[in-house]
Amino acid sequence: MPPGGDAPAHPAGFRGRGHAAGVGDPQARPGEGHLRRALADRAGDAVLHRRRDQAVPVRPGLLRGRAGPVHAHRRRRWGALHRDPLQPGRGRSPRPAAAVSPAFVDTHAHLTDARFAADRDAALARARAAGVVRILEIADEPDAWDRALALCRERPQELRCSLGLHPYHVDRFSEELAEDLVRRAKLPEVAAAGEFGLDYARCPIPPEAQRRVLPKLLEAAGATGLPVVLHCRDAYADLFDILRAVYGGRRPRGRYHGVLHCFSAGAAEAETAVRLGFAIGVDGPVTYPKNDALRGGVRAAGLASVVLETDSPYLPPQSRRGQRNEPQSIPEIADAVAAVFGRTLAEIAAVTTENARELFGFAGI
Repeated sequence: MPPGGDAPAHPAGFRGRGHAAGVGDPQARPGEGHLRRALADRAGDAVLHRRRDQAVPVRPGLLRGRAGPVHAHRRRRWGALHRDPLQPGRGRSPRPAAAVSPAFVDTHAHLTDARFAADRDAALARARAAGVVRILEIADEPDAWDRALALCRERPQELRCSLGLHPYHVDRFSEELAEDLVRRAKLPEVAAAGEFGLDYARCPIPPEAQRRVLPKLLEAAGATGLPVVLHCRDAYADLFDILRAVYGGRRPRGRYHGVLHCFSAGAAEAETAVRLGFAIGVDGPVTYPKNDALRGGVRAAGLASVVLETDSPYLPPQSRRGQRNEPQSIPEIADAVAAVFGRTLAEIAAVTTENARELFGFAGI
C-alpha cells in the first residue's frame, strides 16, 4: 500500500499479482536523455534543456560476452545517448507540428485473460479510438503462450507478445521450458521475453525459490536477443543484486536490456534501474492522488526512460478504480506523466512511443 493508504483496486478474486505503488524519495532530478526523433516526428519544435544521466560501472556478469541470435526485425540504429528526448536532430530545422492525434503504445497488457473473453474485440476497438496503436501482450505462464501467439496472428498490425514465467509460476520451471522459450522467441510475433522477476508480497512461491530460478530465466532471455520484461514487488534490493550479477559489465544491444514493468518504488530505485540498463513501465498507480512517492520515482528516471502500460485487466487508473482495466486507459496515464514532467500530452505520447518503438521494435508507428 502506498503512503497514505491509497492502495490499488483489484477485481474480486484477485490473488495479488499486480503491484502496489511503493515508497521512495520524491525529491529527484528530472533526468532527460537520449532520443532522436520524438518531437520532430510528432509534436513540433520544442527544444528543452539537455541533462545527462550518470552511468556507474557494474561488475562483470554471468552473461559476459554472450550474444544470442538477434533477429532481423529487431536490428536498428540507436540515437545518441545524451540527447534531449524533445530536441530535433542536430543540423536539421525542426518540422512544424503535425496535425495528427497522439499515438500511444501499451507495453504491458493481458488481453488473453478470461476477463476479456466476452468483449476482447470491443476492448481493442476502444483502445484504437483512444489512440493506442500498438500493444504488447504478456503471456506470463506456459499455458498462455499459445493463446498470445494466436491473438497476435489475428491482429498483426496491432499486437506483439512477450513470453515468460511470472514469479507465481516458477515452480513450473525446467530446462526444457527454457529451451522452448528460446525456440519460440524466433517467431515474428514475439517482441520480448518475460515477465520474469521477484514478488515478495503475496506470492505463494518462497523467495529463495524465486531467486534460484530468476537467473536461469534471464540466461534464457539473453539467448533470445530480445528485451526482458521484469516484475518486482517488495523485492527491489534482491532484484538489483541479481541484475548486477547477470548483466554487470555487459552493454545492452540498444539503450536498455529491457523494462522494469509496473515500477512501484521511488527515486533511488528508479535511478538504480536506469543505471543498470532498464527503462521503467508506468501504469495506473501514477494517477492515484496520494502516490507522490511513485511520481517522484518517475521523475527521477527521466522521460527518456519511461514507457507507458496498463497491466490490463489489473491496476486501473484513478477514473476506473474498482473496475476492469483496459488499454484505452493509456491517455489517462500519459496525462499524469505529463504533469510529472511539465509537458503536454502530445510530447509525452511522442517520447514514450519512441521509447517503446526502440525497445520492442514496433514498426510503422
